[in-house]
Amino acid sequence: MKRICAFLAVCAASAMLAVSPGNLRSGTDESTAPKSYELTLVEKGRKIKVMTPSMIQRGAPAPEKFTVYTTGKIEGVEITLIDANKNEFYDEIGADAYIIGKSIYARPVSRIINIKNKLYECEIETSGEQITLTPFEGEVGRVDLLSDFKSPLKPKMLILKSSDIYIDVSKSKNALVPCGSYNLWLGYIRQKKGSLTIRAGRMQSIEVTQEEDQDGKSKAVKIQWGGPFTVDCSYYSIRDNQVSISESVNVYGASGEEYYNFSPSILPAAVEIFDAAKRSVAKGTINRTIPSTAFYSGSGYQYIEGVRGGYNGVIKKWAKAPYTLKIHIKKSILGELKGEKEIK
Repeated sequence: MKRICAFLAVCAASAMLAVSPGNLRSGTDESTAPKSYELTLVEKGRKIKVMTPSMIQRGAPAPEKFTVYTTGKIEGVEITLIDANKNEFYDEIGADAYIIGKSIYARPVSRIINIKNKLYECEIETSGEQITLTPFEGEVGRVDLLSDFKSPLKPKMLILKSSDIYIDVSKSKNALVPCGSYNLWLGYIRQKKGSLTIRAGRMQSIEVTQEEDQDGKSKAVKIQWGGPFTVDCSYYSIRDNQVSISESVNVYGASGEEYYNFSPSILPAAVEIFDAAKRSVAKGTINRTIPSTAFYSGSGYQYIEGVRGGYNGVIKKWAKAPYTLKIHIKKSILGELKGEKEIK
């Protein structure tokens, strides 16, 4: 993305429109061609509460205030630019962010963006004072990640990534994206009862092509994902009948996608180990780490001892390997969760 060092004067909201030739392959869902836009700064320095992609990835519990730049409107909605990494640049692909309309959920800056299911090449000045949007002229496919998502919860965001393209496909069952190979870069679910983040995990890449159905209409790529969910643990050790299991419990969906940053936490989780003869040889609880704390009260300093995370137990001496580990989480934002795996 070109960096332009010259300072651009702040001006009132205006959009200079120039119609460019286009067709269905140029990224539009309509018979009319999308327009080119050159949007200049309307308001500088306003502070709003935002959830940026990096905040969601690290599990931030609530939106934070950012100083933003607001530009003119495109397709009837404003575009707000966010210096997400706070280095005074607004054009860094994948690092900075933008909001379309009034949402608090920001999308990563991308070479191509989707506005009302129309695709545009996006060029942002480093200063954040101007955006140039031109209709995307490349081959376009369609993606539907909503129809076959087996969960009672609806994602607030589903970002697919391919090189320097980050496209949110959470708003449509017929989302337009440039043809190519994509990975699930970021998903986010937030409800009154909690929140969680989604990433590719073990999920295969999603191949988007210009497929057509038997009626000659463009066909959306669909993925069977979501439930049933399974629980796994990556870090454990068995030595001299002593077993240790890390608190790093993983939750995967039907296509291998991973769910993490659960709020509230999915721990504690019940664990039970069975030997080759299917006899129970150890059981207990995987706990979440709770640090020790000290505070002052009227009677002096008080100390509360913390809880060590994970599980440590002893396998019966007469047990026969290999062992099967079963994990059970009674309650989570995704409901009851279970999983099992062979451990040696």
